[in-house]
Amino acid sequence: MTREAAPPFAAPPSRLEGVLIGIVGFVAYLVLAYALGEGRGTVAGGFLIAFAVALRICWPLRKQLWFWLTLVVLAALHVCALALFKWSAVANWNGPSLMPFIVADCALILGVFYLIYRSIYGPPPQLSEPKPGPRYAEDDD
Repeated sequence: MTREAAPPFAAPPSRLEGVLIGIVGFVAYLVLAYALGEGRGTVAGGFLIAFAVALRICWPLRKQLWFWLTLVVLAALHVCALALFKWSAVANWNGPSLMPFIVADCALILGVFYLIYRSIYGPPPQLSEPKPGPRYAEDDD
């Protein structure tokens, strides 16, 4: 039973959205590093950035119940990983050394959403929403 659905991914984020995600992620990192300690706080900040980017990219699926359930399950898995592993070595890492792990985490999150989307709806006719282009006059005078 396949139903027609919106494309699973949104158009790429604009520069402003990227800057906002970066600023919010940095502030979250500072708060979490202070509250949880530098190692766990660094990893928690990276997890939040990965989830923020994935949530922005998968925003067309926000009206689907399975999307929010999957997001909660993935967040619970991340919280378990944050609580169960020792993250003291990460306290010495800087941003460039942490970025590949954030990108890989975001790719895994997006992959899970795509696999679930594809199992429910089949292959999408279009992978992402079209990016709105400039609007020109209808007539060619």
